[in-house]
Amino acid sequence: MVNYEVLTKSGLAFSRAIIRQMPIWLYSEAKEIRRQHNHKACKCLRKNHKVKTVGDAENLMKLMHTTRHTSRRNCACTACRNIRHNTECEQPNKCYEKAQELLNLLPEKWNPISPLPEDFEPDTITPSSYRDGHTFDWRITTHGNLTDAFRIFTEGEKNSALPDTQRNEINTEPTIEAYTDGSCIYNGTDDAVAGARVYFPNGEYSNCTIRIPDYIKQSNQSREILGIKEAVETTDE
Repeated sequence: MVNYEVLTKSGLAFSRAIIRQMPIWLYSEAKEIRRQHNHKACKCLRKNHKVKTVGDAENLMKLMHTTRHTSRRNCACTACRNIRHNTECEQPNKCYEKAQELLNLLPEKWNPISPLPEDFEPDTITPSSYRDGHTFDWRITTHGNLTDAFRIFTEGEKNSALPDTQRNEINTEPTIEAYTDGSCIYNGTDDAVAGARVYFPNGEYSNCTIRIPDYIKQSNQSREILGIKEAVETTDE
């Protein structure tokens, strides 16, 4: 029996820099684009405008919004005149519109002209002011190159929807300091036993100790996650 390793694009959200590197044709997440592959305007996009990626389509689409551009066939704006002079494209505006249509067919996770989580995420996270403290990085956007969007050994259905990470409310609640820690005896074995503890140094809530339930895998990772979960749920009461 042969086991195949599956390499897929996987992540909660991606930066526009990554999205713009994606090939626009034969797009696996947008079957309608694949069905338009032989459309006259699509052929012109590939032949005359050299559109290969999502970024290429976006750049061409933006020419619709340049100064003096009109939707007429003989538009005299600089972009249209240059295209008619240097390529065999006779109706640049039609190609601009087709480029925008293709972008609109992309799922929101892969559409650079849609609002994305990176629009609401800070460039940096403020370091913790507590001794030996670590600030949780809540940002979900994957940055880098297209290769950073691929994951191996992923399973299940693809999800092209975006989580809502826009922060509309300003937190005016007082800061609550909490520490979590734990241990796992015989970590990595079938006899592993894990537990966690939550400590509130300022006494806002009672400290607590948690024994990781048997139906959850006993490990250092599970005790860390359960400890944080307990702290958040305690302060949210």
